[in-house]
Amino acid sequence: MVFSTMGITLPRDSKDQKQAGNIAVDFDEKSDDGTKIAAIAKTPAANTLLAMKGHIMLYLGMFNGKPYAIHDTTVSSVDRVIISDLSLGQGSPKGSLLRRLTRTVTIE
Repeated sequence: MVFSTMGITLPRDSKDQKQAGNIAVDFDEKSDDGTKIAAIAKTPAANTLLAMKGHIMLYLGMFNGKPYAIHDTTVSSVDRVIISDLSLGQGSPKGSLLRRLTRTVTIE
């Protein structure tokens, strides 16, 4: 919805959205958090999608050395749009958003 206000149409589903722009970086299971943060910091804020299996976030920029994104989340069965750093979920069985990140995609 954010991109549509600027005349950019993206596919509806996250699996298709992560293919929609220019792939900046792909990450695998061996990519550590520091490598991911450094790669994210090199991408343009507000033009970069952060992708993981089944989820897309819009990168907003760095603050105090942490990457922040706006994204949809379910809290207590209520869907909400939030801004968070990518440590959200740390200590949970799934792991942090940063740990689960698989790709950055720049939309132009």
